Amino acid sequence: PMIVYTLESDFRCILGFSPYVSLYFLCTIVSFDKLYESYLTNYNTDGQSEFQRNNPAEYTAWLEPFVNAGTQVVPNDLYDIAALGYSYDNLVGSGGLSKAPEPLAAVAVFKNVDITTLNGNSHVIHVFISKEGDGDDMKIDDVSRDHPNYAGTTSIFTIGKECVSCKEGKLFDVHVDLSEALERLNLSHHDAVLKTFVVPLTLGTEKQPIPIEDTELPLPYILGPHLDQDTDYTKEEKSPENVIKAVQRYLVHFGYKTTDQIDGKFVDKTEDAFKSFQKMWSDLEPDGVMGAP
Repeated sequence: PMIVYTLESDFRCILGFSPYVSLYFLCTIVSFDKLYESYLTNYNTDGQSEFQRNNPAEYTAWLEPFVNAGTQVVPNDLYDIAALGYSYDNLVGSGGLSKAPEPLAAVAVFKNVDITTLNGNSHVIHVFISKEGDGDDMKIDDVSRDHPNYAGTTSIFTIGKECVSCKEGKLFDVHVDLSEALERLNLSHHDAVLKTFVVPLTLGTEKQPIPIEDTELPLPYILGPHLDQDTDYTKEEKSPENVIKAVQRYLVHFGYKTTDQIDGKFVDKTEDAFKSFQKMWSDLEPDGVMGAP
C-alpha cells in the first residue's frame, strides 16, 4: 500500500509500506492517488488485515514526518480514502496480467489460473521445451535449470488460505517467454511441445517437483506469431499446414479471403488473398510470399 502527499501543484510524494519491506519513499511528477484508491477498493480487506496482523506495533506508529490536518499520520489512517481528502468515480480495474501479451515472441500460457485451488501454497513452475517426441522420457530427476531443454520459470504466490483477495479476485493468466530456448535449440514453436513441473512451497519449505498434470494448475499451451522469423512460405514450396491454416484464419476474419475454407493448403486463392493483404501496406511488396520481419 502507498499514500500520496501533494507538496506542490502536480508534484507528489509516495510513502509506502508492506509486511516485508519496512518503509519506502518516492517522489514523482506523476499522480498516483487514483491508482492508490483503486488498490484499496480491490484489495483493502486483505492488505489492511495482513499489515495489522503481522506488524501490530508499526500499524499505529507515526510515519514521521507526515501529518494530515495537523495530526500525525499512522498506517491505520492510510486505508480511509475520504479522510485523505480525495475520491474518484472511475477507478482502475483489477485482474492483474489477465490478458496475454501481443505474441511477437512465443510464450507458454497458463490460462485462467484459479489461486483458490492451490490450498494456500505458493508454486514455482519450471517449463521445458523440445521437439515433439523428444521429451517424452523426461523425469523429475531431470528438473534443473542446467538442462538443455530448460525454457524458463515463473511463480504463483499466495499468503495462505486466509487470503481474502485470493478468493474474491479474478482468474488470471501466467506466461513464460520461450524465445531464448527456441533460438538456442533451433526449434520452431510450431513444432515444439512443453513439459512442465511444479514445486509447491509450504511455509517456505520447498517440496519435490511434480508434473503439472498432478496439480490443479491449467496445462500450458504455446502462443506465438503465425510465421517464424527468417522463414519464407510460398505456394511453390510445401509449407506447414498449421502455419498456413493460421494465416488463412486471419485472411478470412479480415475479409481478404472470399472462401471460409481453412485447409492448410497454399493454393491460388490463398496466395491471391495474401497479395490483397500486402497491397494494403505501402512497405510490403505484393509478391505472395509469407514471412516474418
